[in-house]
Amino acid sequence: MICLSVAAMGVSYAQGEPDAVQGTPETLSLQQAIDIALSDNPTIKVGDKEIERFKYVYNQTVSSLYPQIEASAQYALALRRQEMMEGFSFGGKNTFNVSGNLALPLFVPSVYRQMKMVGTQEAAAKESLRASKIELIASVRSAYYSALMAQESLSVIDEAIKTTQQVVDETTLMYDKGLAAEYDKLTAEVQLENLKSQRIQAVNGVEITILQLKMLLSIPEEQNIRVAGTLDDYCMVLYNDAYNKVIDGKVRGEIFEVADSEEADKALMEQRKAMNTSLEEYTASIKDITKRQLSGQSAEELEAYLAQNPTLRSIDFNSDLLEHQEKLIQTTRMPTVAAFASISYIGQERVDLSGLMGGGAGAGGGAQAAMTRAAAANQSKFWWQYPINIGAQISIPIFSGLKKTNQIREVRNQMQQLDMQREYAVDGIRLQLQQSVNNLVAAQQSMMSNTKTMEQAYKAFTIANSRYTAGAGTMLELNSAQLSYVQSQLNYTQAVYNYLTAYAEYRKVLGNDVEIEVTEEDSNK
Repeated sequence: MICLSVAAMGVSYAQGEPDAVQGTPETLSLQQAIDIALSDNPTIKVGDKEIERFKYVYNQTVSSLYPQIEASAQYALALRRQEMMEGFSFGGKNTFNVSGNLALPLFVPSVYRQMKMVGTQEAAAKESLRASKIELIASVRSAYYSALMAQESLSVIDEAIKTTQQVVDETTLMYDKGLAAEYDKLTAEVQLENLKSQRIQAVNGVEITILQLKMLLSIPEEQNIRVAGTLDDYCMVLYNDAYNKVIDGKVRGEIFEVADSEEADKALMEQRKAMNTSLEEYTASIKDITKRQLSGQSAEELEAYLAQNPTLRSIDFNSDLLEHQEKLIQTTRMPTVAAFASISYIGQERVDLSGLMGGGAGAGGGAQAAMTRAAAANQSKFWWQYPINIGAQISIPIFSGLKKTNQIREVRNQMQQLDMQREYAVDGIRLQLQQSVNNLVAAQQSMMSNTKTMEQAYKAFTIANSRYTAGAGTMLELNSAQLSYVQSQLNYTQAVYNYLTAYAEYRKVLGNDVEIEVTEEDSNK
């Protein structure tokens, strides 16, 4: 039956899977990818189930305060009845017993404390789920940016192959007419083959990054997906989110377009320079805010700045749980009061005791015995009784061998350890923040430097191409200029990727990717 159940589960899952795959769009934006991950990732689903479990635990704890009602029934057949003396036994051969008991807790301090403790455990589970979501969002962002970088690197190489193919065609034509040396023709062809080899690696990189993204989104491998936009777009989107600025009526994240001509290339470079200028201001503001908050001017300001960090919040919840545990141990020293009630309905077979009564052997005794037997014949065969009891019970702990005292000392020792861990955690988070901001600043400066280098490399390539076409330059100059331009584009793409991943790490440390949800029910608990 277990095997059949597992097989049925597998069939139902296989039947339900195509609908989920069909519901996934082929081209995903970053936000769509994050939404899919948060809804389909197994870790998030397990976290939701864990929160649901604590609701049942809380209901179980509350049920300890409800009345407890029990009922029982018993039948006994006396194979040999008990004797008080030789020849004199008592008790019926058949006995029936039906009873009911009611217990009502009136004052149970440990249960009240457990209710609060379960509420804190549920809040801690929610925080653990929030931490998992923050970690997942950061991983999805990194994977998504990696896929974008791989696609853009492939586009750069494709553009270089297109340009090199034109050079090869022109050089071959000039060689056929005797206007170019065979060395130039071979050099151009070698450069083209080298770029094709790089393209194979770039295609493989795209496939790997897409597979990594599918794994995070729990999307089947056979499902085709593509990432939308460019790294430049997402740089400006995060800038818009912070400052909500607009250029010429357009959001900055919407101004980047694919460059298909020389004029478009120049426009794209100008837009990138404008973006870098804006991001320089934004990055500087992040650096100033972080430096001010981490300078140690005010512990309260630092706590407020790190209030959403999942690591610190988890430590705080563990500290609250230890406080509840200490108070729970204290409650075991308090008295408990409960009310109780019981009722029984007992039926026992009657025993003829006439022969054991006094009266002698005279006529009077014989007449009295006859009257007794006649009265017994008119009564029921069983003797029924129903005792009822009600009362209250108080239990007062007096001495338990110092067990509770040592338990409290153990909990307090754990609380001291947790305080030390929190101090170390704050120092580690300060370091992570500083590193992420330093990486952000370094990536932004690298973007600016590579933008200028890319512009210069593009000018050098156009000049070298014009000189070679006019017969004044050499193929070596043209290949060197093209290689420098391609490398500058790849370096710029890497710098933008580093900036985005550093910003994602910065948000991950702050923990503000997922809002803290505190319901009224949680507050009451």
